[in-house]
Amino acid sequence: MEHSMLRAMRNVKMNSMLKPHSFLMSAFLCSHLVLVSNAYATPQGGQVVGGVGHIHQNNLNTRINQQSQNMVINWQSYNVEQNERVQYVQPNSRAIALNRILGNNASTIRGQIDANGQVILVNPNGIFFSATSVINVGGLMASGLDIKPDDFMNGNYIFNEVAGTDGFVINSGIINAATGGNVTLLGKQVKNDGMIAARLGAVNMAAGKAAVVTFDNTGLLGVRVTEEVLQNELGVDPAVLNSGTINAEGGRILLTTSTSRDIFSRAVNTGDMEQATSAVVNADGTFTLGGGADVVNTGTLDVSTNTANQTAGNIVVIGENVTSSGVIKADSENGNGGNIELHASETTLLTENSQTTARANTSGNGGNIKVLGNNVGLFGNAQVDASGSNGGGTVLIGGDRTGQNNQIRNAEFIYLGENTQVNTDAIDNGNGGKLITFATDTARIYGKLSARGGANGGNGGFIETSGLKGFEITNTPDIAAPNGSGGEWLIDPYNISIVDGSTNNINDNSPPITNPFVSTGTPATIDRDLIYSALNSGGGGNTVTITTGVPISP
Repeated sequence: MEHSMLRAMRNVKMNSMLKPHSFLMSAFLCSHLVLVSNAYATPQGGQVVGGVGHIHQNNLNTRINQQSQNMVINWQSYNVEQNERVQYVQPNSRAIALNRILGNNASTIRGQIDANGQVILVNPNGIFFSATSVINVGGLMASGLDIKPDDFMNGNYIFNEVAGTDGFVINSGIINAATGGNVTLLGKQVKNDGMIAARLGAVNMAAGKAAVVTFDNTGLLGVRVTEEVLQNELGVDPAVLNSGTINAEGGRILLTTSTSRDIFSRAVNTGDMEQATSAVVNADGTFTLGGGADVVNTGTLDVSTNTANQTAGNIVVIGENVTSSGVIKADSENGNGGNIELHASETTLLTENSQTTARANTSGNGGNIKVLGNNVGLFGNAQVDASGSNGGGTVLIGGDRTGQNNQIRNAEFIYLGENTQVNTDAIDNGNGGKLITFATDTARIYGKLSARGGANGGNGGFIETSGLKGFEITNTPDIAAPNGSGGEWLIDPYNISIVDGSTNNINDNSPPITNPFVSTGTPATIDRDLIYSALNSGGGGNTVTITTGVPISP
């Protein structure tokens, strides 16, 4: 049934999002890469125009000796063939070498770039790291947006598009940053189908026409899009596409196409991501997520850690529409799960066999997962899991409890397909977590929800399933506790009818829905057998609470 539903949803501006494997970067990339293949090998025409340094070239090797903390080199072209190497020798790990490529062609990196510090490559015509490229640096920024040398030398990292250029950045190779380092891909369109690693560091994929880059006091780099690329300018391709692997063990990952505040400057430094607060909402409740284009993940985003007593890292994905059919992980083996926020100004979808997890597998508590947007949908076999060995974490789908938290944006519609699953369980000994599914209009919940207490002790958790105007549910949420007190299931619409399931189709496991993000047109209903099942499961002791804005109909 879901396949026909997804086909119907193409009429709601989601056709490109629901078929992520069909994405190809536009044909203009091919034409530019043909031009690059005919360009001279090795970087050409380099001239130091800011700071102090020297360029030495010998056949296949280019060596840049940087003597000042910041340095700017203007190049006429910057290409590295498979058997070539470019090496930056810098004063320290925080020294930055800005490389501006001024020619008319994109840059292709097929070989090796090494640096003990930070390297910024800027080419408004585009940058392509091929499958044979290997980058080992303290940190790397590859940008299809330009920056003025004076701004850079003065510490103002302001990037802007160059009119008439494509500004793409694609990585198909291997990029390794030093421990605590940064990797940033910035442009009008950004794609990764290779491998990026930055242990305890930061990885950013950001698309826009203008952006501001900042460094925090630990040296981690943040990106704030200040002028968006609109999706209708790009056609069917997303502005940001990850089909490769990004690993920032214990660090942070940001995929963004939307104008907003600096996501990590406040959210991480003040612990907001661990609280019931969206990364794009200010303390006064004002919403900072602006316009943008689509973000698609079909690969892996991973900030998990195996280090003892270490909390996993943080992942934020924001855009006009956000779709993940891949893996998004913030798990910990011997510490607390991390934090994940997926947030679209329009629609957030988890599709196919997607996994979104912030687990604490051996010890510790589950992390925090927020799946937010005007429309939020889980399709296929999508799984969301914030379970923890010593206690379940928090999962917010469409909003927070009863929609009253002004720090969390409320969805208008949510949909959880019949083969989807959401867990905030305690695995061993601890209390079940908090699981909210909320919509201001209609909530269609056909998947399985669980906030169980631990197998060896602990109480059941808290689950809310609320659609203020329309509400459908086909499975009893699991709030049982094998060795503790049962949890609570809250249902909080404007009004609701408790019905006999044998006389209507509320328990039909293939609900006849062609578009999940429209109003039902009928009041909320719930099968009384689901309530009985919840009260009696796991040996009893569970609580079912139904509250409404008007009296409950018999």
